[in-house]
Amino acid sequence: MSTITPSVSSPAAPVQQASASCCTILYDLAEGIAQIAIRALYVFAQVFIAAAILPISWHWLALPAVAIGSIVLAGFFFPRFRMLASGAYAGSAVRPLNANTLHPATYPDGSPVGYARLERNCAFNATAHFLDSDPLIAAWMRQKAVPDAIDLPGLIQYLTERQMPAEAIQAFQEYVAAQPPGSSMPELFDRFIRQYQCPATLEAAVRPIANAFRFFQFVLPQFYQQNDEAVAARRALSPGKSETLRASMSAITAAISPNNGEETDAGEICDAILAFAPDELKVHTERTYRFNLQGLPEMLERRLPFQERSALLHLPLNRNIVNGTPLTALMQRFFDDPESESHRYRGVDGVDHNYPVDRVETRFVEPPCALRFQLKRFAFEQPKPSCCPLFSCFASPGGGVKLDTKIECPDEISLTLQDRRVCRYRLASFVTHLGPYERGHYVSGEVRQGRKFLQNDSLVTLVETPEHQALWNDQLQSAYLLCYVPLPAQ
Repeated sequence: MSTITPSVSSPAAPVQQASASCCTILYDLAEGIAQIAIRALYVFAQVFIAAAILPISWHWLALPAVAIGSIVLAGFFFPRFRMLASGAYAGSAVRPLNANTLHPATYPDGSPVGYARLERNCAFNATAHFLDSDPLIAAWMRQKAVPDAIDLPGLIQYLTERQMPAEAIQAFQEYVAAQPPGSSMPELFDRFIRQYQCPATLEAAVRPIANAFRFFQFVLPQFYQQNDEAVAARRALSPGKSETLRASMSAITAAISPNNGEETDAGEICDAILAFAPDELKVHTERTYRFNLQGLPEMLERRLPFQERSALLHLPLNRNIVNGTPLTALMQRFFDDPESESHRYRGVDGVDHNYPVDRVETRFVEPPCALRFQLKRFAFEQPKPSCCPLFSCFASPGGGVKLDTKIECPDEISLTLQDRRVCRYRLASFVTHLGPYERGHYVSGEVRQGRKFLQNDSLVTLVETPEHQALWNDQLQSAYLLCYVPLPAQ
């Protein structure tokens, strides 16, 4: 087996992590000092101006009032700011390990290949590795949306099934009739959609379909075709393909990335891509609500179990979950979730009542082709009030927070289906976000043929040394996305 020569920086991973923590403390300390300094300067300036323009006989009354008023204003109305450039700080705190020390020619057989680092596309690089670790999803992503040889009726049927407006379909048919022969239907539709002056009333319906078609017909298959060629040649993916993936992905929906994909969340990327996956590649679950009538009359119509197919199973985290909590415990909460809310239904007495929910039971209807979890590490919290206006800048400002709780993720997990069958799954890949809520870096890990690989953009590291294994364990416990694939039947 080919091996990778460890980088000189690899054994220093704990040192780098400690350095990142030190940077965080110094960063916060510097910001706190700056906050006090700018407020003190503001108060001094206000008192100085008041002393300069007011008669001396008024100073004994006016200056204390101005000072108190300035303190209050400085505490409440001065915005919290970032003294250091967040981009530069994030880069120094999460600088890739082993950067520029390994080359694709040294990758062992069967290893994944890194993707080029382009500005802030680390979320796309990590997601591409994450999805490629699932064999069925990987095969689906390499297929085009429609065959190149599809005829006009077949393409129209495809567009109709995706609820393309009839007016746009009619315009496409007229466009095809005016074109010379020789082009395939997918190429004609791509050219048409680029030239089509879509009416404003149809924009919201046409553009998402057009963007998704272009992405799954041209961009994604080309991206992974280039990836496959790179694996065979042991070369890193060309930057152009990686950039094309990022730009095209951000075009699928503006809700994912309003700023052209530069601050895109890996979980949102997965949701957006897997939303187009066929139902057989999604997890089929049934959710049952258990109500406590508490003396209320029976419901006029009993609440039936709700079935759905999901690409990602969302496992909520909160501050009450302690470090070391097993992933299986989060799954159990997903299966049997105590819910304190009430649902309003009409009773047999003809009156609407609030029926309290005791718990919500979720069961797998069919064996999932893969288990993909998203641990909800990003949340929003309300600001906490400060006891002193001057130091309100040090109180929690509210808004986005990240939960860095360590979760124990086993190499294998089991789950019980609705019919009591037991299925077993093994860890295939994960994605981890390094850094705080508002900035950071995405990395990923993957298991191939029993070997573990850490991926950091274009860098791929085979986990062989104790230092690499420690880094793997740390990133796995902080995972944001997890994928488990079925174990072979014994």
